[in-house]
Amino acid sequence: MEIEAPHIRKWMEEHGGARLATSLSTEFERYLDTWPWAPSRLDWRSIDHVEFDMVDPWEDALVEFAGSTPLGRHENVMLMYSPSEPSLLSPTGAALRDLDLIYSASYGAKYICGVDVINGAPVLSCGDFAEFDGYSKVFFRVY
Repeated sequence: MEIEAPHIRKWMEEHGGARLATSLSTEFERYLDTWPWAPSRLDWRSIDHVEFDMVDPWEDALVEFAGSTPLGRHENVMLMYSPSEPSLLSPTGAALRDLDLIYSASYGAKYICGVDVINGAPVLSCGDFAEFDGYSKVFFRVY
């Protein structure tokens, strides 16, 4: 399980991250499955979006860019590794600044959605999502 990797556990301790139940990963995946897909990732040609290129220095620029998107309006995000594993809950800014580290042991496109914590419980905003392509681009859904 990727969330159990030592560097992720250390990151969670340092940045206030928490483990989310696998059921939330599955819920988000089911939502993503309602969108058009290319062979191994969302088909962004069919989704209103904006793109961010991760060119150095990108960390703070990504957080600022995300602030103009639906995902960036949430204080927290869920970073999904797979629909059959727990996900990571994190403050939005910390997650985006360390996106490459958080997904460093993962391959392929990875998905993030906004989270509101209401009465201590995480509530997903699945429609406020982004995709990290695993290399150097982040695609944010806009509406």
